[in-house]
Amino acid sequence: MKILFLCTCFDSTLKKRVKALQDDNNIIDVLDILEYKMVFDTGKTISIRPKSKYKIFEYLFVLDEINEYVRRRELFDYLDNYDLVEIYKCSQYAVHLRDKIKNISLKYVITPNEILPKNSGDIINLYNDSKLFFFQEDLKKRKFQLSFGYKNNILLYDPVKFFEEFDKIKTNILDEFINYLNIDTNKKILFTQMNGPLSKQKSLLKSIANLPKSIKTEVTFILYFENGTDDMHQELEMILENISLDYLVVNKTASNEQLAMLLKLASTSIFINPNIHDELLLTSLYAKNHLFLFEPKNIDPIFHDNQIFIDNFIHIKNIFEDDEINREIFREIFNRNKTIVESLFHPKKFTQRYLEEVVK
Repeated sequence: MKILFLCTCFDSTLKKRVKALQDDNNIIDVLDILEYKMVFDTGKTISIRPKSKYKIFEYLFVLDEINEYVRRRELFDYLDNYDLVEIYKCSQYAVHLRDKIKNISLKYVITPNEILPKNSGDIINLYNDSKLFFFQEDLKKRKFQLSFGYKNNILLYDPVKFFEEFDKIKTNILDEFINYLNIDTNKKILFTQMNGPLSKQKSLLKSIANLPKSIKTEVTFILYFENGTDDMHQELEMILENISLDYLVVNKTASNEQLAMLLKLASTSIFINPNIHDELLLTSLYAKNHLFLFEPKNIDPIFHDNQIFIDNFIHIKNIFEDDEINREIFREIFNRNKTIVESLFHPKKFTQRYLEEVVK
């Protein structure tokens, strides 16, 4: 399928969407209608800025706006035909381009702006002709439906590139990585993401320090310092030095492949911020880790709505109980977690769903 994305910003979500669709052998072009910049499927980027027919307009603000409006419409004279156009977070500009969009494609879909545009006649006309509306968050989808009444709204989450990185891991490479890190695989490997406020990270380390000695001797903690300053990291490492703990510090220079292998090695993971845009958190579920949240607050409803099991850190001692029945129950739960997050976030599933929805 040949698809054109119209946008005003090539943000991270758009990049992931484009990459996932390209990897499935679709032809994807992106046009920034403010910068007059076209990024072709081949990676070639060109500037398409039609010459002004009304040079004098550029000297007065109001007239210059009219001039830019004319130029944006003329952009479409340079474009091929497409199977689909996606209006990506630029509805306020696309309202004046609806006829031009319909000239190059029989159908278009819309990912509405983060700040939804006001209910106006032009917006209604643009929305009425849209085949679908894509949303990344359920709350915004519901707000949109209440405001405009449309029911052809689809939740479409960002594809998680780490899943494919995880899928590519080979046993021999993993063995080499284990030897390089000198990790004792007879112990439980516990991946811990260190991010968020320094006070909360300190509180997490204090809680780890207070775990029974019998538990701490059975675990290697892999502490991933994802963000923060060098001073923050030094302060945290000083705390670690005073805890009797087998640990390994990984900093933000770690590659995606290395992080994926660490999650492959881990059986358990701890996260501070329950964010559905956190690819490592989602990959830990995909890796069938027993995932714990430290002092969980503001958990996205997606986890509850899709029955994704996430545990509370206060129960972490339970993973050391030698109970075959519980182990089997948890094994089934973690398999189900993987199946659910794979259906929602895997790039291949994303592409499959995107194309199925737009061709219905």
